Amino acid sequence: MQLFKSAFTWPFQALGDETRFRVVRLLASVGHQLNAGQIAGALACLPSHLSRHLQVLEVSGVIRVKRHGRFHRVELTVGGPNESLAAAVLSMEDAEGRLADDLARLLRAIAPEPRDA
Repeated sequence: MQLFKSAFTWPFQALGDETRFRVVRLLASVGHQLNAGQIAGALACLPSHLSRHLQVLEVSGVIRVKRHGRFHRVELTVGGPNESLAAAVLSMEDAEGRLADDLARLLRAIAPEPRDA
């Protein structure tokens, strides 16, 4: 996706895609940074598919990606209009239960494996 015209519209253009919308909603709901693998697992998509979406969100200023070797830590941009935008995304109705499904997959992915006694 190319971002057109004014930089003020970039966050709205970025959220026009369902996957990117779900990424922002997921990050806003957990309230802290996640790594790209956790996000991909929560959205049930391949990391290679998620990579392009994260790039668009980063360029638009909605998220910040911190790279540590081959790991990518993703967080919402704090302050300013993007924080309000993330709050608005989180407050939107989830009639289809997509957020609940994404959160359930995230919790399964980060839950520690039970040990045999």
